[in-house]
Amino acid sequence: MGIFPLLGRFAHSCTPSTTFHWSAVTHRMQVYAIAATPSSSILTITLGDPFAPASSRREALRRRFGFRCRCATCSLPEEKLRLSDARRARVQELWREMPFHQNAVDAVRAVDEALELLDEEGLGGFKGCFCYDAFQYCVACSVGPSPSMSAWAKADKAAGLLDCEGLDQEGARRVHQGARRGQVISLLLTVLRDCRIVR
Repeated sequence: MGIFPLLGRFAHSCTPSTTFHWSAVTHRMQVYAIAATPSSSILTITLGDPFAPASSRREALRRRFGFRCRCATCSLPEEKLRLSDARRARVQELWREMPFHQNAVDAVRAVDEALELLDEEGLGGFKGCFCYDAFQYCVACSVGPSPSMSAWAKADKAAGLLDCEGLDQEGARRVHQGARRGQVISLLLTVLRDCRIVR
């Protein structure tokens, strides 16, 4: 349990511009930007499950924090909000199914779909978890190092620059060095081509 007065000043959004985690390395709460944010914008965090349906998010926030969410996502017109809920539900479903894929190709297809949906929802900062899973599938399905394994490791490292855990966390330290933020998409395409998912 801790008291974090500066973190308490961040505004809430169901599509946050930042995320935070306790760092066992620095023994501090660390905040990471997960979306490009103009300098004049208010930094936001999410106080709930960003993948829950809007009605559930609103109710949880009302019960726990005493306010009705009026963020940009929850204020979408009804049809757009329904589509947003469907995309977020699909990401959640893909995440739950991830441990049950029988081979790396199916896992990579699921990761590719999830990454696309996360981009559509403005939740690109959550990509790292899926990239790391794809890397793990390549490790599990390989007898030795492979181009796909290396590419996913680099993609995970690159996504970690924006990911909710940051580069100083254990998962980020386990992957290869040297990837830059802009390489994520080209690395993912390379892997998908290796697996013959895209041409």
